[in-house]
Amino acid sequence: MNRKEKFVEMIRTQGSRGNPPTIRLTEMLTATDCEYEGLRLNKGDYLLMEGVELKKGDQVLIYKLDDAQFVILGKVG
Repeated sequence: MNRKEKFVEMIRTQGSRGNPPTIRLTEMLTATDCEYEGLRLNKGDYLLMEGVELKKGDQVLIYKLDDAQFVILGKVG
C-alpha cells in the first residue's frame, strides 16, 4: 500500500468513527465464534438472546453495543 492509499484509508477510518453501529448479518464460524466487520468474536464477546442455540453455518443478526460488547439478536433464514 503506497502513502496515498494509506492516507485515504486513514481518512475513511477516522470519518466512520462517529457513525452509529449497525446490525450486520453474519455466519457462525463455529457454534460459538462469528465475525463482525473482520473481527472474530467468541462467546465471551457477545450476549445471546435467551433460547437461541447456535451451530456452525447459522446466519445471525449481530449488533455492536460498544467497543467491546456485541449482542446476537437471533438466527435468520
